[in-house]
Amino acid sequence: MDQRQAKLRQRLDDSRRELLTVVEALGSAEAAAPTANPGWAVHDVLAHLAGAELGHQQVIRALLAGAAPDTSGFSLDAFNAADVAARRNASLADLLDELATNRSATLALLDAVAPDDWDR
Repeated sequence: MDQRQAKLRQRLDDSRRELLTVVEALGSAEAAAPTANPGWAVHDVLAHLAGAELGHQQVIRALLAGAAPDTSGFSLDAFNAADVAARRNASLADLLDELATNRSATLALLDAVAPDDWDR
């Protein structure tokens, strides 16, 4: 395994463990608490993390294919707002399941990155 790949995998594993420690201790009141991001509760941040990981995978796949993602007409703020809104009624358990599924896909994608691809 490439040293950069191993380092990134370790960081992903460590941050995931840290996130789960915090999230698993949340009650419904904490999940509904507002955050520094106007209009977003803690639950919304988790929803964002779940959806964002999928988006990051798409960008990585495009880069590995030698293409730049098409961002013409794309508004990150509008995308994030819609993505979070779509998950707003999801339970914490559902968000945790989605986070786990998406992280597994990210790690599989990471394993598929060839040593020559790291300089992209």
